[in-house]
Amino acid sequence: MEKANTRARRIGRYLICGELAAGGMATVHIGRLLGPVGFARTVAIKRLHPQFAKDPEFVSMFLDEARLAARIRHPNVVPVLDVVASDGELFLVMDFVIGESVSRLCRLAGPAREGVPVRIAVAILCGALQGLHAAHETRGEKGDALGIVHRDISPQNILLGNDGAARLIDFGIAKAMGRVHSSQSGQLKGKLPYMAPEHVRGEATKQSDVFSAGVVLWELIAGRRLFAGETEIETFTNVLQAEIKAPSKLRRDTMRGAVEPTVARRLDDVILKSLERDVTKRFGTAREFAIALERVIAPASTLEVSEWMESAASEVLKLRFERVAEVEEMTTGSRGQSMAALTQEIKDARHSTSDATEILGPPSGDNMVPVHLDPHTPGPPGVPISNAELPSSRTAISHVTQQPVELPPKRRRTSLWIAGGSGVGLIGLFAVLAMLLSHKKPPETAGGPPAPSLPTAEPSAPMVVPSSDPSTSPSVAAGGTEPSATAKKPPKRVPIFPTAPIKNPDCNPNYTVDANGRKHFKPQCF
Repeated sequence: MEKANTRARRIGRYLICGELAAGGMATVHIGRLLGPVGFARTVAIKRLHPQFAKDPEFVSMFLDEARLAARIRHPNVVPVLDVVASDGELFLVMDFVIGESVSRLCRLAGPAREGVPVRIAVAILCGALQGLHAAHETRGEKGDALGIVHRDISPQNILLGNDGAARLIDFGIAKAMGRVHSSQSGQLKGKLPYMAPEHVRGEATKQSDVFSAGVVLWELIAGRRLFAGETEIETFTNVLQAEIKAPSKLRRDTMRGAVEPTVARRLDDVILKSLERDVTKRFGTAREFAIALERVIAPASTLEVSEWMESAASEVLKLRFERVAEVEEMTTGSRGQSMAALTQEIKDARHSTSDATEILGPPSGDNMVPVHLDPHTPGPPGVPISNAELPSSRTAISHVTQQPVELPPKRRRTSLWIAGGSGVGLIGLFAVLAMLLSHKKPPETAGGPPAPSLPTAEPSAPMVVPSSDPSTSPSVAAGGTEPSATAKKPPKRVPIFPTAPIKNPDCNPNYTVDANGRKHFKPQCF
């Protein structure tokens, strides 16, 4: 069982924690991506061994391949998140999957080594083939095919998550590794038992990955290795020349009770086609291989795969969950501090906004600009004003506008302005209507009854009433009585300040009716 390792190392925005696994090329660590304001994410960090990180040729090719692999987006492929170079070391950051490699699951399946259940094995391979096909079809920014080939499809590079999904890892790394090995020693190393014949000869293609996937499925069904020999030379010879038998005939349980004999034979035919040494007789794409498998036998559901994995590797999964919880707990304190800092920053910003609102609030009396009214500009007719309210000069107006004005409450300011503007508009409308009606002279009718006299009322202040030529104005009374002395003719144009109208008790109704039945509105009522 793996031991927890609490030692951590900070590389840029990543926290590298304990080891998960080690191999000939790299060591895999569990880590955390630490972002601002407490954001964090658990990741897997592959740390390349120093001899590879210090090789300029390897580093250049590795970075190129990693950039291509980062463009692969598929649920059956573990995505490459980042590549970090620090202090002469190279780190590959990937998404973290709680699960185990297929190679280790096969060892944990049981001492009898009866192999993985057939439908489980088919489900694992179909998922891996779908991810492989997505990688083969990946295109660049301009839509051109990138020609990605994995070159290292093997049980070690297929991860089975606790969610029951199979995922491929390490795209592009095998190409850089192969270049280093061939240039340094002239020997072809790597996972030779899973290489296609043309790959061994140095010509890896998409169909080479299909061959490698066929080898993996053959071993899952048969429960034994296909090409592995005692030496590299023997393994090399087996890949090129060894007879490939039907896997169902080599299975120890002979698949009794699991698959019908006819289905087993058809499954053998599909697997053997994927292992054709003649590329033209092999499946053209990984997707074709997956479709052929699904037509022969229904793959297990992800729920079934997850349940099988929990039964076969319960201790491993338990340990992985503990490791994740341990690493996440290490970063809980920093997250709390970051959230506290963010909360304080929001409060400060809120106070700053409030202060800015007060500074840029409504203008006071000192900020008001003097407004001068043209004495020749007529105001709304019919608005009662006092002579004392009229400014005597332009200077007086300036003096008034410079005085501080007590402001009403902020929330009522907008509503008061709207109400005042609406009132002034209505007053002007009724005044214009009264002027139009008062200019119409009723026709004279011989012997008609006299028009009713206008009721008089003493206003609190002199009224400004629209005037017209005496020859065209209607008489106040039919008898031609003289108007009272209080009805003096006001000036035609005077500057006025709009004020609220003074209610007149004789304005109900606000009109009179002449002998012809026509309405005459009372100007003093508007």
